[in-house]
Order: sequence, then structure tokens, then C-alpha cells
Amino acid sequence: MTDRQVPPSNVRAVRGAIAETRRQWRDFQQQLKAVHGVREGSRIACALTHDAPVTDCT
Repeated sequence: MTDRQVPPSNVRAVRGAIAETRRQWRDFQQQLKAVHGVREGSRIACALTHDAPVTDCT
């Protein structure tokens, strides 16, 4: 995303929201790995983010 796609008054809020979402996703992936083990947790995260998890997340 470029700053030009967001009104100048909202740039800081959008950047903060992006950073927070990335932090939450990172934390969620860590929890998946803690609960299910590194291999299976990674596969679950992959399946959530890919359109063809059967072939993409082996």
C-alpha cells in the first residue's frame, strides 16, 4: 500500500493497523506451533493463507 491510497489524515492510523495485524498474525502462528508442534502448526498457518493448501502446504 502506498501513502497515496490513503488520505493524509489517515496514514498514521493505517500504518498502525497494518503493524498491529502483522503482530497478531505472528502471535497466532507462534501459538499454533506451541499447541500443535512446529511442523503441524506451520502447515495449519499455510493452509489458512493459501488457495490450494493440499499442494502448497506439504
